Order: sequence, then structure tokens, then C-alpha cells
Amino acid sequence: MNALRKQAETDLRKTRKLADAAAVKASAAVEKHARAEGHLDGLTTPRNRPEDCAECTRLLPDVEPGVCRQCGGPHDPAHRVAAEKKTQTDIARARAQVEHTKLTRKNREADAVAAASAAAAAEERVRKAGEACDRWETSHLVPQWQATIEAGNKASTAAGEVTQLKKRLDEADKATSLSIQVDAAIVVKKAADEALTAALSANNSRREALVKQWSELFQGRVREIDPERETALIKPLVHFVSVPGRITTGRRCPRGDHMAETGPAVHVRRWHGEPVWERGRVATPQLDLAFFRHRSHPVPAFGDRARVLRIAVDARAAARASTDSRVGFLLEFTRHPLVEIAVLGTADDLANPPAPGRIEVGEVDETEDYVQVRVPDGDGWALTGALGYRSWVQWAETASCSGAGTVDDVLAEVVRARASLAWPADLLVTDSPLLLAGDGQLVLEANPMDTPSALALMGLFLRDRGDFTHALTGGTPRRWTAESFYEFTVRAALPAGWRFHSAARAASNPTMGALAETIIHRAARALFARDHVLARTRAPHDRPAVFEILYHLDALLVQTVGALDALARITDTVCGLNTKPQGISWRSETWRRKVNDATPGTGLPALLPVPPAPSGRQLDTIRLVTTLRNNVHNNALRLTTPDHAYSSFSRFRMHLPQTDHDAVTRYVADLGGDQAWGVRTTAPGETTLDLARFVDTLLRESLRTIDDLMRHIPVERLPGVDPANITHAPDPDHPFHGTAAATALRDLCGLS
Repeated sequence: MNALRKQAETDLRKTRKLADAAAVKASAAVEKHARAEGHLDGLTTPRNRPEDCAECTRLLPDVEPGVCRQCGGPHDPAHRVAAEKKTQTDIARARAQVEHTKLTRKNREADAVAAASAAAAAEERVRKAGEACDRWETSHLVPQWQATIEAGNKASTAAGEVTQLKKRLDEADKATSLSIQVDAAIVVKKAADEALTAALSANNSRREALVKQWSELFQGRVREIDPERETALIKPLVHFVSVPGRITTGRRCPRGDHMAETGPAVHVRRWHGEPVWERGRVATPQLDLAFFRHRSHPVPAFGDRARVLRIAVDARAAARASTDSRVGFLLEFTRHPLVEIAVLGTADDLANPPAPGRIEVGEVDETEDYVQVRVPDGDGWALTGALGYRSWVQWAETASCSGAGTVDDVLAEVVRARASLAWPADLLVTDSPLLLAGDGQLVLEANPMDTPSALALMGLFLRDRGDFTHALTGGTPRRWTAESFYEFTVRAALPAGWRFHSAARAASNPTMGALAETIIHRAARALFARDHVLARTRAPHDRPAVFEILYHLDALLVQTVGALDALARITDTVCGLNTKPQGISWRSETWRRKVNDATPGTGLPALLPVPPAPSGRQLDTIRLVTTLRNNVHNNALRLTTPDHAYSSFSRFRMHLPQTDHDAVTRYVADLGGDQAWGVRTTAPGETTLDLARFVDTLLRESLRTIDDLMRHIPVERLPGVDPANITHAPDPDHPFHGTAAATALRDLCGLS
């Protein structure tokens, strides 16, 4: 069909060409015929008057008779006859030429009509051939094309199935290989389990023998004091000895001293060497402070996920529970399963006798160089001691000379700090200025801190364990999911955000509401990343911890800058600037100048100064976080090894990139100084940051900056916003966002 169609099209082109040529010839014949008729007409038309000029038809001048008026010569009759004869001959020839051209014209026009008819017929044949070809394609070719496409699709599907089958065969081969390895590992594990079982059996046998030996020895000592005691057991796992029942006051031991204790289930901690029963306690050989130096980590509970967090609360601070809501809130967590809280003080400080939840500082034994301490132990209490009393006295005398207070006052504070370690507590909550100053290893080992810091550390510990408790009602923890906890916390930390987000969500442009929600979500993720950095810095130092710290540090910087960028886009829309996205930046002086010009009379010009005005706190914070965030395009941030310093902050330090050194140190100096940010310069151009302190301060300053900007951005200008319908603050009694819930969330996250 295509060949017939092509042949018809070829014939059409030929006939059109012939028709065009015939038309040209016909036109030429018409022109030639017209010229011939014109020539004949010129010959037959009478000439002008004799007195007129043959060229210009003007009147000729008069001449003498017998003289030609045209040439001026004499008239010749023969010449006139010849001229007339020639004229007749020319007319006859012209008429013949007219007849000839007329006939030629007729023939040419007939040829043109025939050629045009042939072209029309050829066009009709082409049309019919095209229709026939289309019908043939529809009935034959299209089904063949469809069949070809379906075959190609089936071939592709088959090829994909073959690839998947090959992949599964490879996986099956790997699975077979792994199965062989697993079988071999099972055999090795079975042998190791058998060896472990044998070792445990041998260890248990040895332990039972030692317990029996020490129990017999201790029972003999107990009978020396009280012959009526029939049972005295040792708890080998916790190194305690137990005497069930009560010991009668006033009973004398073989050395002639009185028993000083009465109470249920007296427990005595055995440190080193052979215990000696004396005045109702165990006297131990003198130990120096090296015993405690393994506590180099400020919060051991972060490194041991099987442990609970132990908090010792100074009795003087606990006494303010009725007037200080934070102290009361902290003590509510006594019933939390992951937290143990005990009140520490002397017998005069504690209202009740020693019982669970009490750490009582007892007598001082200067001879044995320790202070007697009673600590909680399960449902009862245990008797132990804090060693190194004589060194404390020397330290107190030195501190007193430097103006810390009297020797007795300083010594009393040191005894409280060291007594908390006898439990041992992970931190000591106190109001003592001497202990909070943290001067000296004797004090720093106890990890003293005020109530807000203790709440923040406890909240971080719980969140690190996946527990997002925000309150305890009747002793039952009230928890949220991680996403809800961080989102509600950010809303509590951004009080100006209620007005800002209410107006943005009411705007006719839905992008404004989406950007407002983006600010909350990204700030919540930044808080989540900060928690992971702080928790990992308190865990044991290893490579996985460093890897996670750097990952979450980058995430914190990216999410914080993302929240600030979303806020900048809303600001640009509020001001009606219509700036391209790449031109919207808090760091751009040109853009800030446009924003300030568009918002006169608001607080934005003061928050976003342009030169020559000096930059403010908010702008310095934005520049600091964006400078560090931009290191994703440069060399990665790196950490130093821990310095093992006793402090409530991280032992990890971060090196400042050389390219950002000057800028970061300048911003830090304007935002509170090196100490507030944990900055330490070891050499010119070599500066490190206390990572935990820096990250914590950076997030708090970033949230404060976002809140300040939200407070002064005239978001009511957005189209579709009715100022009368804007929510400026949540319901004070709201269970999620009310005053009590917001305060608790800020306290637990260290954002108060």
C-alpha cells in the first residue's frame, strides 16, 4: 500500500509540473497573440492628418505646394504607390500573424486545461491511495505495532524476572554459605556455653565456700557481741553483711565499748581486709582517695544502661520543697523506677530516723580517718563510711585561709559532699555556694549542682533511656512520645510563637502556615540532636560515641539554620519584598536593610542592625550557627580526646576550623565570653570548645533569637489575618501547653 501511495504521489508531482508548464505556455501564447493584434491594429488605424507630425502629432508648418510637409522634399507619385503597396503587404502579414497566434493560443489553453484535469485526477488518486493506506495501516499495521510493543514489554518483564531470579540465586548461595558459618558458630557457641557453665559452677562453688568461711567468721564476731544471735549472713554480690532482727542497745562487745545502734536489719559495708566489729560498725584499714579516682566520669549512670540515676539532695535544699516548686518537682521523681533520690544531712537535719530515702552523716572516727554514713539499701539501710577525713581537714584549713569561711563550716560542706559518694550518688543537689563553686577535686567528685541543673540532668538521663516523663501524678509517670515531647517543649520555649503561628496559619497563603510549622519541627529536631550530643558526651569514651556525637552535632546545626531560614521566608512575605529564595538571608546586609525599611516603628531594626550600627546578640547568634553549619562544605568538625576533668560538663572538646577561628571567637566574645561557651585557646590560632557546654548554650541562644524575632515581626500584615482572632497564649490550665506543663518541660530540658 505504501508503494502505491508513493507512486500516486510521484504521478501527482509530474502532472502538476506538466500543468504548470502548460499554463506558462498558454500565458506566453496569450501575450504573443495580444502583441500581434496590437501590431495589426496599428497598421489599420488611420494616420494623423497630413498637416500633423507623424512622431509628435503637432501641426507642421506650411510649405510650398508640391513639397512634403514631413521631409520637405518634392512629392513623388511612384513613391506614394510603393508606400501604399508596402502598407497593404504589412497588414496582410500582420493578419496572418494574428491568426497564427490565435490558433497557438487556443491549442496552449487546451493543453493547460488538459494538464490541470490530469493534475486534479492525480490528486484524487493520491487521496484515494492515502485513504487506502490509512485503512490498511488501521486494519493491519497498527495491530502489528501493538503486538510488537506488547512483545517488547513482555521481553523487558522477562529480563527483569531473570535478573531478580539471578539475584535470588546469588542470595540463596550467600544464605547457604552463611548457614554453614552459622552452624559452625553454633558449635563454637555451644562449646563456649559449656565452658561458661563450667566456669560459673566453679565460681559459684568457690563463692559458696568463701561465703561460708566469712559467715562463720562474722557469726563468731557477732556472738562475741550478742551470744543470742544465731544467724549472720554475708551478701557477696554487694559486699554487705546482714544481722537479722534487732540488736539491744547497751550490749557490750569484748573490747568494753557499748553498742550504739538499734534498728531493723543492720547492714555493714566491707571495704578491704578483715572486718572488725567495733561500736556497732566495721572498722577498716585506712584508704586514700585513690579509691574514688575511678569516678572520672561526672555521671556514671549514663555509661551503664542497667543502672538507675542516684540523686542525693541536701536536706537544707529539700526543706524548701513547700516553697520552691522546682525542689518539690524534683522530689516527686522519688517514685520513678529509673531514679533513686535520697535526702542527705546530719541527724539534726533529717526529721525522721534513718530509713529508705535518707543519707545520714554520722560520727567522725579520726583514728580510722573516716566518717560514718548510713545509706539506703533496698527496704532497709546500710552502714558504710567515707574515707580520708584528715585530708578533708587540711583542705578545709587551706580553703578557710583563702576566704571560703571558717574551717568548721568548710569542713561540714566537704563532709556532705563526700558522704554522698558513700551511697554512691551520681550528683548532689545543694544550695551551698562553696560546693556549687566546685573548687577542688574533693568537691567536684560529688558532682554538686543546683536544683535547675539537677532537673535538666535528670530529664536528659530519662530521655536517653527513651522515657519521656513530664510529670508524676499520684506516683504514676505521665509520658509522651518523643515527637510530642520535643514539639511541646519547643512551644514552651517560644512563648512569642503562639501569636506568630496563629497568624501564619490564618493567612490566605497556605505556605505561611506550613513554614510556621516547619520552624517548630526543625527546632524540635535540633533539641533532639542536642540531647543526643549531651548524653553521648557523658557516656564512656569510645569511637561509636564520637561518631554519634559528630553526626548529631551536624544535625543540630542544619536543623537550627533550617528553622531560621523558614522564619526569614515568612519575614520576607510579611514585608512584601518578593525576594528570590536565594536572596533571603539574615546575614545579607542588603536584605536586612530592606526589612528594616519595610518595618519602621517595630523592634526588628534594633534586632537586625546594618552597618555602621554594631551587630546585636540575635545577629551574632545567627552568624555563629550559620558559620559552623557551613562547615558541611569544608573539612568536618573533629573532637579531641577527653581531658578527664571533674566537671558537670563534657570531657569532649571540639577543635575550631582554622577558616572559622577568628569569626567564631569574635561572636563568642560578644555573646558572653569564653567561659560561658567553654572556649579555651591553647595557642595562637588553636582554640577548642567544651562541646557539651557550647552545644547547650548555642541551642538556648538560638531559641531565644527565634523567639525575639517572632515577637517583633508584624505577622498581622499577612493577607487574610484578622488580628482579633489571633491566639497570643495558650490556656494556663491546658494539660499539654498550660503554665505547669510548660514550666516542667523547660526545667527537664534545661531551657528555663
